Amino acid sequence: SREKRVKIITQLASIKAHAASRTLLWALGNRNYQEVHKEAIQSLGKVRPINAKTVPSLIDKLDSPELRDDVAAALKQIGPRGWTPLIEQLKDESEHDSAYYALSQIGKVAIPELLKALRKKEHNIRRGTINLLQSIVERGEFPESSIQDLVQAFGNEINDEHQSVQEFQL
Repeated sequence: SREKRVKIITQLASIKAHAASRTLLWALGNRNYQEVHKEAIQSLGKVRPINAKTVPSLIDKLDSPELRDDVAAALKQIGPRGWTPLIEQLKDESEHDSAYYALSQIGKVAIPELLKALRKKEHNIRRGTINLLQSIVERGEFPESSIQDLVQAFGNEINDEHQSVQEFQL
């Protein structure tokens, strides 16, 4: 029954071992367990240590509209290891929208990696990163402490932080 499967998935999340990750990943990849994919995704965001297949398996589920918010939340819980691959996906037209959506949900905690991405050679990554940073600013989530890093990413120095705050309308 669904209730039993959900209970098992929830219990697995409390086990901080590789066996839990393997079982959760198996459930996530199994069509017969689709009714517990949401719980498996949420649990994979919590299980430590992180299995090498966890992030790619979660990213694969971003195409599913009913799971994408849970995937973004799980990747956010995992940390930079969870969202850095999304930045690379911004360069690929077929994966751009899903990666952009997840990064926009992850929000301000991804700012350090987004600022690093501004230095990448791929135009699509830089363009997507600029749009993401703009949306973070528009939501009022861009910290003043990151303005210097933002300006330096564009190759400029800041002499007056107060003036920069006004320029970026923070």
